[in-house]
Parts: sequence; C-alpha cells; structure tokens
Amino acid sequence: MAHCLMLTFNSSVRQVNGGRLVTPRQVVTDFSYAIISACLATFNHGMPILSYLSFAYKAMLRQRTVAELQSTTYVTLCMAHMIKTISVRLHRAEPSSESGKFNLRRFTLTAFAALQRTDNLQDAQTLYRNM
Repeated sequence: MAHCLMLTFNSSVRQVNGGRLVTPRQVVTDFSYAIISACLATFNHGMPILSYLSFAYKAMLRQRTVAELQSTTYVTLCMAHMIKTISVRLHRAEPSSESGKFNLRRFTLTAFAALQRTDNLQDAQTLYRNM
C-alpha cells in the first residue's frame, strides 16, 4: 500500500513538472517498515533495505563515489520518535527512580541523544565505549 502511494506521488510529480521526476534527498520517518521500504524502493530504483544499509555503511566509510552519494535518497529515523521509544521502554524496565539515587533512565536517554548527534563513526564509537 505504501509503495503504491509513493508511486502515485512520483506520477503526480511528473505531471506537474513537465515529465521530469524530482526525488527527495532525504525522507524523515518513524519506525514504519512499510514506509521505509516503500521510500527506498520508490526513490532508489527498487533498493531493498539490506542493500540500503550496506550502501549507507559504505558511504560512512567513504567507499562510495560522489555521483552515487548524490543520486541516492536517504531515509532518516526521526530523533523525537527514537527518544520517545527509548523512554517508554526504559520506563517499563525501570519504572521508579529515587531522587538521590543514580538515575539510570536519565543517563541512558542523555547518552542516547548524544549518540544520535554524532556525525562520524569514530566519535560514535568513542562515545559508545565511554558510556
């Protein structure tokens, strides 16, 4: 269903854009597998998720050409959705917290937010090890 909607979107873009397709550089979404899969298939010429993850990893390692990087639509998970999901799961695992005691939930959310904001693998690895 989601893939069909994306194809309809592409068709509408072509109709109003003189037959040319304009694809987004980035799509921000929640954890919906259907939406992620549909965006990748529609905007990246049928690319499955596993191929996309491999491509993205190699891009971070600087093993992709500029042309490949520029012709790809990237799917990004919304940071707010991620933080909320982590918060809910932490609340289930650690429901109560004493005010004077080490707050595991607060530490975990702060560390995860910091990890989300890293922009290279080396910094992410260092931060992860230090956590």
